[in-house]
Amino acid sequence: MKQARARCVTDNVRVIRNLIRAHRAVGVLPEYVCADLLGDRRLRATLLPKRRDAWLLVQNHLKRDPATRVTIDWVRACFQETSRG
Repeated sequence: MKQARARCVTDNVRVIRNLIRAHRAVGVLPEYVCADLLGDRRLRATLLPKRRDAWLLVQNHLKRDPATRVTIDWVRACFQETSRG
């Protein structure tokens, strides 16, 4: 398990990006944050599918996460607009 060997575990996008840019870490970033890093031929990038499974939004531990809460509220608003016609 990589996390067990990790020296730095963070969800700070700026920290992850800077460590990747310095060739000091492996990380997962949104494409818009790392687009300029894709030109660095020394880095290996794997693009992930641009989707998230909706079931993740109903996980109890994620319902308390502020970013997830914003997403849940946004999805609800989208469906409310659709159901109104």
